[in-house]
Amino acid sequence: MEANILKGVYVRVGGEAGKTNGLSLRIVENMFEHLQELIRLLAKYELETNKSPDLKDFDIELYDFKPGSAVPAFRIRQSLQISLPNFDRQKEVVAEKFDSLMALANSGKYEDFFENDQLPEVKHEIAEELYGFLISPGNSPLSIVKPKENSFEEIYKIPKFTKDQSERLLKPKVRRLKTEEPEKLLALVQRIGKRRTIVDVYENKDTILSIAPKKIITDEKIYHLHTPLLCTVHKEDGNFVIENEMLDLYAAGPNIDLAEHDLYKEFDASYSLLNSLNDSELSERLLRAKIMMNSYIKEITKE
Repeated sequence: MEANILKGVYVRVGGEAGKTNGLSLRIVENMFEHLQELIRLLAKYELETNKSPDLKDFDIELYDFKPGSAVPAFRIRQSLQISLPNFDRQKEVVAEKFDSLMALANSGKYEDFFENDQLPEVKHEIAEELYGFLISPGNSPLSIVKPKENSFEEIYKIPKFTKDQSERLLKPKVRRLKTEEPEKLLALVQRIGKRRTIVDVYENKDTILSIAPKKIITDEKIYHLHTPLLCTVHKEDGNFVIENEMLDLYAAGPNIDLAEHDLYKEFDASYSLLNSLNDSELSERLLRAKIMMNSYIKEITKE
């Protein structure tokens, strides 16, 4: 491992933030907080061992800051007690995952770290903390280095997210309309041939367009629901977007049918992943989503 968080990772801050070979306390605090949460999330979601981790065992510490540099070093806090083999393996897995993430950062391929079947909530949580770590020194660049005599040798560059990566990995932000933007209203339209007539306009700000499927249909199975699954629908950048915030479902498509089909795939993937994990492995929000999703389902039949 080039960036071994167990032995220590040196993070060099360049540009404006590191030009004095020192760092402000604000930058170090931001860097520490986001890196700490990132390591905990890797332990929580990425471990490949049977026993659930104790996240307190993955606390990090600032253990070195060489004079005349803007290069703080971080590592997982070392235990003074004798460790069990499984405990050591858990830490090794997290260290390997972190090194893999930094290696992908060096190639600019952050998105390759995330699995296609990974829960959106899990992906967003990890990506948000990684993003916070990357921007902790503002616009100044970051890199992973190792000490070499009186200087440092660069191991990995860790660039900021591209615009496309931000849109794909970070949790979608709700856009607020500017005062000068035209207001969008829902309307009931009657269509006879090519002629369209507005029958009614709904001006209440709480009025939303929605769909409420009674069944979730995939290629292999059908989820029969106790009650219709109410989801909001809106249009964004030419695509239809369907959401259910309580279940953390987010789907999109160029038309409403494809967006709904994408919703069914997201529901199936979330159900499978949530129910493959123990309750203790889930955050409070994901546990709530798991309970609600299971309560919706009356039965599951084969297609």
